[in-house]
Amino acid sequence: MSTAQPPSAPRRLLFRLLPGVVLAALLPFVGLIAVAISTVYDDTRREIDSRLEQAITQAARPLEAHLTDAIDRLSTATETDTAPTSTAEGQAWLDAHPDLRGVFDNLVVVSASGIVLADAPALPQQRGTDMAWHPIFKAVRESRRLQIPEPFLSSAGQRPVASFAAPLHGPDGGFSGLVIGSIELARNPILADVENTRIGRTGHLLVVSERGRYIVGPDHARLLQQAPDLADGQPAARARAQGWNDSTEIHRPGQSPVIVSYRALNAVPWSIGAWWPAQEAYAGAARTTRTLVAAGLAFGAACLLFAWFWLERATSPLERLRHEVDAGMPIHTPPAPIGRPILSESPAPGPLARLADLAQPDTRTFDPATEVGALAGSVGRLVQYWERALGAAEQEAAFFRAIAEQAPVGLAFLDRSLAVPFANVRFERLVGASSATIVRALHDGDSTTTSPAAQAVAAVLRQLPRVPLALADRPVVIATGEGAGSGAVLLTARPAGGAGAPPVGWIIAVVDATAEQRAKEALEQEVRAALLVLDAIQEPLLTIDGDGIVTHASRAIETLTGTHPASAIGQSINRLLHLIEHETNRRVIPTQLLRAGGTLPCGLRMEAADSRRHDVELSWGPLPGTSGAGVLVLRDVSATRETVQRIAWDATHDVLTGLLNRRGFDAILHAQVEAHRGARGAPRAPLALLMIDLDGFKAINDCYGHAAGDDVLRGIAERVVQNTRTQDHVARLGGDEFAVILPNCDLQTAVTFADRIRAALARQPVLAAGARAQVALSQGVVELQAGDADAAAVLARADTACYRAKSEGRNTIATG
Repeated sequence: MSTAQPPSAPRRLLFRLLPGVVLAALLPFVGLIAVAISTVYDDTRREIDSRLEQAITQAARPLEAHLTDAIDRLSTATETDTAPTSTAEGQAWLDAHPDLRGVFDNLVVVSASGIVLADAPALPQQRGTDMAWHPIFKAVRESRRLQIPEPFLSSAGQRPVASFAAPLHGPDGGFSGLVIGSIELARNPILADVENTRIGRTGHLLVVSERGRYIVGPDHARLLQQAPDLADGQPAARARAQGWNDSTEIHRPGQSPVIVSYRALNAVPWSIGAWWPAQEAYAGAARTTRTLVAAGLAFGAACLLFAWFWLERATSPLERLRHEVDAGMPIHTPPAPIGRPILSESPAPGPLARLADLAQPDTRTFDPATEVGALAGSVGRLVQYWERALGAAEQEAAFFRAIAEQAPVGLAFLDRSLAVPFANVRFERLVGASSATIVRALHDGDSTTTSPAAQAVAAVLRQLPRVPLALADRPVVIATGEGAGSGAVLLTARPAGGAGAPPVGWIIAVVDATAEQRAKEALEQEVRAALLVLDAIQEPLLTIDGDGIVTHASRAIETLTGTHPASAIGQSINRLLHLIEHETNRRVIPTQLLRAGGTLPCGLRMEAADSRRHDVELSWGPLPGTSGAGVLVLRDVSATRETVQRIAWDATHDVLTGLLNRRGFDAILHAQVEAHRGARGAPRAPLALLMIDLDGFKAINDCYGHAAGDDVLRGIAERVVQNTRTQDHVARLGGDEFAVILPNCDLQTAVTFADRIRAALARQPVLAAGARAQVALSQGVVELQAGDADAAAVLARADTACYRAKSEGRNTIATG
C-alpha cells in the first residue's frame, strides 16, 4: 500500500512564498480601493448636501416671497386710523380690503374688547365670539405688533392653520382691535408646491414651526405633529440652528437612516428642510462600491494565479537541482575552453561540494552555464543594486536636508512616535525652542521644564495622531516669546506618506506671523475703542449687515427700543424697529427706508417694546466695499419736535384765546379758497365766512381795565367755539374782531350758526370783573362765490357785511 510523499523542499518554499507575494501585490490595491470608496462617499455626501441646499433654496424663494407679501398686505391694511367697532363696520372693513382674500384663506376682525365682529368666509357661529382670553389676542394687545403664533387646529372645522395677527390702531394710536389672517396648511397652493417637490424618488421637503411641528409634512395626517428628528437634544435640531453648516444623518430604531437638513426662513419663525432616505441618496456610491469590491476580488484571483505561475517557474531550477542531487549525478561541467589553464587535476567534485561553491559565485571553479549559477548571479546583482539604492537614498536625503535648511520657512518632521528627527534652524528660531525641547514637551507635558512657546507648539502637535488632517487646511497662530520680544507664528502640518495608507509622519511648516498678528490685534483694539467711543457718546447706534441683521448695538439703544443690546444683536432690523409715519400713520419698513441713505426725515415715530413712543430721526451711513451693510444712528427728537410744534402753534395761534391768529386764519382761508376753485368739473362744496365784531367792548376796557377786557375776549371765544363744529376754523383777527371759516356750509346754514352764537351769548353772558358784561355781537355772513378772485375778496365782502350790521343797529346779522 503506497503512502503519500511529503512535499519537497522547493514545493514547500513555493507554499511559503505564495501568501507573502499575493499579499504584497494585494495590499496596495486594497488600499487604493479603500481610498477610492472613501472618496466616492465623500464626494457623494458633498453632492447630497449641494442637492439638498439647491432644493431648499428653490423652494424657499417663492415661499418667502408669498409670506412676505401676505405680511406686508396685512400690515398695510391695518395701519389705518379707523378701527371698526360694530359688525357692520367690521364687514365694511373686510369689503374695503379685497386683496387680503387673495393671500389668506380666512380673515377675522376682532374689536378692542376681544369680540369677533366679522369674518370671511362668514361662519355664523364665529361672529360674536369672545377672544379676549385667547393668547393671540393678549400677545397683540400687549405688544401692539404683528404676531405669528404657533400653528394650531382651527375651532371651526378643526383644520390645521397658520395665523398672522396684526393690531388695529385708533386715531390716537392706541390699540383698537386686531385682524387675523389664516392660511389652511392642507389647502394652500404655495405650501402644496413645497409638499409636491421631490428629491430623487422618495425624498421630499418639509416646513416646520419654531417648535418643530410639521407645517408641510410627509402627509396631511402628520400636520402639526412634532417632527421626531427635531425633539430637544436631537442632532437635527442642532443642525437646523446651524443652517447649512452641516446636514445630519438620523438613525432611529427600527427605521432606515435618513439625511435631513434645515434652514430658517426670514419672513416667519419657520424653517424649511429636506428629508431624503440615506439608502436612496447613497445608491450611486453603493453601486460604485460593489463594482470596486468585485474588481478587487477579480484582481486577487488573478494575483493568486500569476504568483503561483511565477513562483513555480522561479523554483523550477531548485527542483531540477534536487532531482540531480537525489540521483547522485554531478553537476554538468563544461569542457575547458582552448587555451584555458587547468586549475586543478583533482577529480570533479560531487554535488554537495558544488553547492558550497554557490557562496562564491566569482571563483574560477564556478560554472555559469548552470541555472543555479544564474540565480546566484542575480542575487549578487540584487545586493549591489540595494547598496547603490541605499547610497542614492542617503544622497537624496542629504539633498533635501540642504534644501530644507535654506527654505524661507521653518520646516520640521514629526513621526508617529511624536519624535522630531529633523528641524531646520529657521523652525527653531521662529518657535523659540529647539526640537529636543518640543519633544520633551510632547512627551512630558511639564510646563515647568519647557518654555511657554514649546508648550504651545506641543499642545497643537499632540492632536495629530488622533486627527491627522487637523492642521492641513486650518493653520493655527501660536504666540512665541515674552514681553517686547513676543511674536506669533502660523503653523500648519500635512501628513507624509502614501495615499490610502496611514501617514508615516507630518511635515510641519511655520511662518512668521508677528506683523499680521500685531496688525490684527491693533485692528481689534481700534474696533473696541471705536465701540467704546460710540457707547460713551450715548447715541443709539446699530451696525447692520447686508441682510438687515443687527451685528452691534450700543448701550443707548435700549432707551429707544426697550430691547437690551445683547438681545438686539442677531435680530432683523425690521423686527427690532417699529416705525410709524406721522402724517399717514402708516408703518414704515426700515430696510426699504434705508435704501435712500443719508439723514432720513424726522417725521417718524418709533414704538418701543415696552409701548413707549419716541419721535426719531435716522442717519444711515453705508460701509464702503460692502453689499448693503452700514451704520444706523437713531436720535430721539421728541423734545425737538415738541418745541417745533409749540413754535409753529405760537406762530399761528392767539396767545390770549388759543384761537387761530391772523396769520393762521389767512393761511387756512387761502387754502380753502384755492381748493374750492381747483375743483373744476366736480361738484363744489359750499364755503362760508362769518365775521364777528364786539359791540361795547371799548367801554368795558375803559371801565374795568384791560384784564377784565381779556376775560371778556376769552369768554366770547369760548361761546363761539361751543356753538360751531369741530371742522370749523375759529380765529381772533385782532382787538375785538373774530372770524369763523365754515367748510361745507352754505349761506343759510352760516346765518343759523351766527344766530346760535348770538343766542348763546344772550343766554349765558360773559363776566367782566365779576359783573355781567354789556357786550353784543355784530356779524357779517358771506358765501364764497364764483366771482371772488381770491381769499382777500371773500374777506373784504365779509368785512363789509359786518360793518353794515354794526351800522344797522348792532347785535344784528347781515349777509353779503
